[in-house]
Amino acid sequence: MFRKFIKPSKSKKVLILAGIFIVLILAVMIMVANKPKIKSVEVKPKTWMVEAIAVKIERLSPVFPLVGKVESNNLVTASSPIASVIENVWVREGDYFEKGQKLIALSEQDLQIPVAIAEANLKDSEAKLALLKINFETNERTLEHELALLALKEKNVLRNQRLNKKNLSSEITLDNAKEALVRQQKSVAIAQRIVTEHDLKLAQLEAGIKKAKANLQQAKINLTRGELVAPFSGRVAKVMISVGDRVNPGTAMIRFYESASLELRAKIPNVHLPAIYQSLDKQQPLFASFSTENKVYSLPLSRLASETSATGLDAFLAVPQAIENITLGRLMQVNLKSAPLSNIFALPFSALYGTDKIYKVDQQTSQLVGVKVKKIGETEQKQVLLAGDVQAGDMIVTTHLPNAIGGLSVAVK
Repeated sequence: MFRKFIKPSKSKKVLILAGIFIVLILAVMIMVANKPKIKSVEVKPKTWMVEAIAVKIERLSPVFPLVGKVESNNLVTASSPIASVIENVWVREGDYFEKGQKLIALSEQDLQIPVAIAEANLKDSEAKLALLKINFETNERTLEHELALLALKEKNVLRNQRLNKKNLSSEITLDNAKEALVRQQKSVAIAQRIVTEHDLKLAQLEAGIKKAKANLQQAKINLTRGELVAPFSGRVAKVMISVGDRVNPGTAMIRFYESASLELRAKIPNVHLPAIYQSLDKQQPLFASFSTENKVYSLPLSRLASETSATGLDAFLAVPQAIENITLGRLMQVNLKSAPLSNIFALPFSALYGTDKIYKVDQQTSQLVGVKVKKIGETEQKQVLLAGDVQAGDMIVTTHLPNAIGGLSVAVK
C-alpha cells in the first residue's frame, strides 16, 4: 500500500523564512542594546621630572683648564771645543749639580798641544816682522846707492855725447856709457820695487801676528773649556759620551738645564684669549693652579707666545721649584685663572647642551625654552661659566634630558 506524501505549499515556506529573519534581527538588536559603552580616553602630554636652579648674575673669574708640557728656557748643550779624548765624566743622566761643580774633562795633553802650536806660530810671525824691518833698512840704503850710481851713469853719457860731437870720443865709448846707464836704471827700478813692497809685506806680517795672537787666545780659551764646570745649579738631562771616547770639534757631550728655568708651555684656545688679553691690559697678574698630593701650587704666567696657531696661543707658566719630581717633557694639567668678568653666571655642566645652549623653565606654561649662550670658561668648583640672554632668578634645568626640546612639558622637583 502506497503512502501518499503531501508537499508544503509555497506560501508556508515564505512565512517560515520571514520568521527566522525576524528572530535574527531581534537578536542583533538585543546584543547592540546590551553592548557596554566605551568611555573616551583623554590623552594628556607626558610631564618630565627635572631639577632646576635659579640663575645668579655675578662677577666671576673664569678658570681655563690647560694641559702643558714642561720645558726649560735655559737648556744648555755643551760641545767639545777641540778634537780630544774624554778623560773624566763626573755626572750621569738625572743627576743634580751645584754651581761650580765639575761635569766633564777632556785630555790635558790634547788641550796643551794647540796652545804650544799657537805660541810657536806667534813667535815665528814676530821674528819674520823683525827680519823685515832689518831688510827694509838695508834696502833703503841700497836704493840710495843705486840712485847715486844712476846719477853718475847719466853724467857719463852726457860727457861722452859732448866729446863725440867734438870727435874726441868714439861711438863705441858712447854706446858703452848708454848701456851702463840702462843697466843702472834697471837696478834702480828693482831697488825701488823692493822698497815699495815693504809696506805690503809689513801689512801681511802684522795680519799674521794678529791671527797668531787670536789662535793663541782661542787655544787658551779652549784650555779653560776643556774642563766643563757648571755655570749654575741644575740637573743633567742627557750625557752623550763616556770616558775614553774620542770627540771632534762641535760634538755634543752633555745637555743640562738650570733648576729655576723650568716652565710649562700650554696652549690657550682662541676662544679664551679675549679674557686673557683683557686681564693683561689691566696689568693684572695671572696665575694657574696645580694640585698634587693634597697640595696646591701657583704657577705665574710669564709670557705669551708671539705667534698664534689655528688651535690657540702658547702660554708660558713658571714652574716653582717647590714642586718635586718635575722633569723635562712631563705633562701637567693646570687651571689658569683670569680677571673677574661681569654679567656672567655659573651652572653645572649638565645644564649645557652642546657648547652653546641651555633650557629655562617657563613659569607660566611649565615648558622648556631654549636659550643661546656663550661659554666663557669654568669655575674653581668645576662649573661652567656662561653669558647669555637670561635674567636673575630664571629657573635653568640642570637635569640633562636626552630628548630636550623647546615646548617640552616639565615639572621641577
